[in-house]
Amino acid sequence: MSIGFVLMVIGSTLAGMGEWQQLPDLVWQLGSIATGIFGYAFIWMGQKALSKRRSNPLDWLAMVPVTLVVAVALVTHFEMVNAYRAATFNLVAAVAFLASSGQFLLDYRSEPLQSRFMLATVNAIAGLLCLNAGVGFLYPDLFLFNPITIFFFFIVLNFALVLFISGMISERAHTKLRRQADTDHLTEISNRRSFFMRLTDNPGLNDIVILLDLDHFKKINDRFGHIAGDAVLQAVAQRVKQCLRPEDLLARYGGEEFIILLPKSGMQQAEIICERIRHKISAQPVSWGDDVIRVTASLGAAIADKDCSELQSLINAADKKLYEAKQQGRNRVEIEDFKTAA
Repeated sequence: MSIGFVLMVIGSTLAGMGEWQQLPDLVWQLGSIATGIFGYAFIWMGQKALSKRRSNPLDWLAMVPVTLVVAVALVTHFEMVNAYRAATFNLVAAVAFLASSGQFLLDYRSEPLQSRFMLATVNAIAGLLCLNAGVGFLYPDLFLFNPITIFFFFIVLNFALVLFISGMISERAHTKLRRQADTDHLTEISNRRSFFMRLTDNPGLNDIVILLDLDHFKKINDRFGHIAGDAVLQAVAQRVKQCLRPEDLLARYGGEEFIILLPKSGMQQAEIICERIRHKISAQPVSWGDDVIRVTASLGAAIADKDCSELQSLINAADKKLYEAKQQGRNRVEIEDFKTAA
C-alpha cells in the first residue's frame, strides 16, 4: 500500500511539472498515467492484504489490466488527450476503491471489526466519486460536482483512509491481546476468567451449568508424562467443542476440569448434550506415539429455575452432582434441577 501511495505522489508530481511545462508532454503524460494506475493497483493489493491479514500471489494479476492500459497508451498515445487520460485514471481508481470496499465487508464474518465498516464506507465513497469523475471527463454533462470539488473531496477521503487503516491495525492488535487474555493457552478455549466475565447476569430460566472432570487424570500424567497429559486435555477440549452449539460457552475451569454453560436448554437438552460429550470423550482413545491413552470423564449438571438467583449457586449444585458421578463409578452423568440441589 505504501508503494501505491508513493507512486501516486510521483504521478501527481509529474503531472504538476508537466502543467508548468518543465517536462516534455510525452514524458509527463505517459508517466503520470502509468504511475497513477499502477499506484491504484498497489493500493488495492495492499487493502486486500490488510483485510485478509495475508497476501496472495494471485493478487499480482491486478497488474495485468493496468499493464495492458499502459501498453495501449504506448501504441495509441490516447493519454495525450486530457479527457481520456483523466477518465482512465479515475475509472481505474474507482475499480480499486470499490473492490476494496467489497473486500472489507466480505471478510467481516471471519474478523468482525467495527473499523471494517468505516474503511468500506470511505472506499465506497471514493470509488463512487472517481466513477463519476471518470464518466464525467468523457461526458461532462454527467458531472455531479465540478472536477475541483471532486478532487478536494478525494484528498480528504485519502486522509480518512489512512486514518481508518491505522484504526483497523490498532483494533486488530487490541482484539488479539484481549483474545490472548481470555483464552487458555493450552486448550485454546476460554479460560476461567473469561467465562465469568462473559456471564455478568444472573442465570436465566433453564440455563444449565455442566462441570466436567477427567477420570484418573493423575494416572495418565504418572504413566505417560505431563506432555501426554497436555495432549489429552487438548483433545478433550476439541471433542467437547464439537458437541456444543454456537451459543454454548465452554471454558477450562482448572486442571483437568471444564465448565460449560448451555443457555435456555432444559432437562431434556441437558441429558442429550451431556451424554453426547461423555460418549465423544470415551469412544476414541487419544493417540500418543506408539501408545493409546483411554480417557473417560464424569459430568455433573444443574439446571436453573426461577428461584435460582446466583451463578455460583448453580455451579455449586453442578459440582455436587459431579462428586456423585465420581462416587458412583465415574464415566457417567448426573443431573438435577436447581431446586433439588438447594
